[in-house]
Amino acid sequence: YSVIIWTLIIGTVFIITLDYFDIFQRYEFTRNGTIRQSFGFYHPNSFGLTLMLIGMVFTLIKDNLKIHHFAFLIMLCFTIKYFTDSRSAFYPLSILTISLFISTYCKKFISSLFDIRLTIFSIILILSVILIMFYLIITGNGMDYVDTLINGRLKFGKQALEEYGLSLLGQKITISIEWEAAKGAKYFVIDSLYYYFPIIV
Repeated sequence: YSVIIWTLIIGTVFIITLDYFDIFQRYEFTRNGTIRQSFGFYHPNSFGLTLMLIGMVFTLIKDNLKIHHFAFLIMLCFTIKYFTDSRSAFYPLSILTISLFISTYCKKFISSLFDIRLTIFSIILILSVILIMFYLIITGNGMDYVDTLINGRLKFGKQALEEYGLSLLGQKITISIEWEAAKGAKYFVIDSLYYYFPIIV
């Protein structure tokens, strides 16, 4: 694990340094008007996921996590969120950090919660989520709302089904990407395994 984390750290610093001296061509990525930084990486998500891996491997190296270790993990989460806005990296590392903190410092408190009250709360929470989803579906805004939350993954999947159809033996699909520095990256991508497998695999 030490070799892995130092490889990631040195590689990240190297790429950021090259980007600082304008070795790479820079592209502007935006989401909802917010600029997402890639710092020389191919995409902001690539930078965010690299930081996430550094954080995860870091937790494997440390046997007993201390407060300053959690401070480092929180700093990584903040960096991912503030600079890259990579949700696929921010949420997993945040959940891991919170879980490890609770398991390290709140064991007695958590153990006291595992009784009938926690069971009742879990049932109420699950039923509430189900009722909210039914309400969104009945009002006709459910799928649009979910699609907005996941940045059009459902829309892209529907487009892929309409253009390519289903394939039992797989099919070759050429994905082209058009980079526009002024407007950001424009692309069409089948970015959901639920659509990807029946269409391509």
